[in-house]
Amino acid sequence: MTIFFETACFLALTLFSFHSVDTLARIHKLDQFEHGKQFLSDSDPIMRDLIESHVIDKMPVRKDSLGGLAQIIINQQLSNKAAATIFHRFKILFQGQITSRKILALSDSDFTTAGISRPKARYIRALAERLAAEPKFLQKVRAADDQSATQLMTSIKGIGPWTAQIFLMFNLGRLDIFPIGDLILNRAIRTLYEAQPGEEASVAERWTPFRSIASMHLWRWTDDS
Repeated sequence: MTIFFETACFLALTLFSFHSVDTLARIHKLDQFEHGKQFLSDSDPIMRDLIESHVIDKMPVRKDSLGGLAQIIINQQLSNKAAATIFHRFKILFQGQITSRKILALSDSDFTTAGISRPKARYIRALAERLAAEPKFLQKVRAADDQSATQLMTSIKGIGPWTAQIFLMFNLGRLDIFPIGDLILNRAIRTLYEAQPGEEASVAERWTPFRSIASMHLWRWTDDS
């Protein structure tokens, strides 16, 4: 009875520890997000107006890393609506979790039927090949700092800085990312800050270390405008 009780207590404490760590991590992220919004509001009057008028409570983080990356590749140079439709068709091909093995088993016609262009099909295959050859690749990306993570990811054909940076923001929850190649962000900065083409990154420097949060509010402002 004593052994059973001690074992039960150990298992309960272990489960509690895992859930506590996960819960604490989420709370920490929320605290950071709120702190970031306050920092931006205090340091930039234009950003303060955006934060007050466009409420965003947290960083939306996707959990499916491979599926998330495939979705970002599909989203390249497409509207969100068109990309969402294509990605929905793409997901149907898998009947469950998207894996490297399943991607590599797809035919050219599978990609075409989903609406994925040939170049993007090659990029998604290249990603799957890399993950199949190096199963811990995404773990290395998670463990790396922003710059090193971007360099690791852009070593895969079809993944450029924009794709890597969007992944860092929305799959890894990194808070200080500014996707310099994002046309919508650049246009919003030029409009709101009267910046000249090529000055967008310099404007964004004032938001460090919370450029991801600023970017999210600029996207929201554009959507609502």
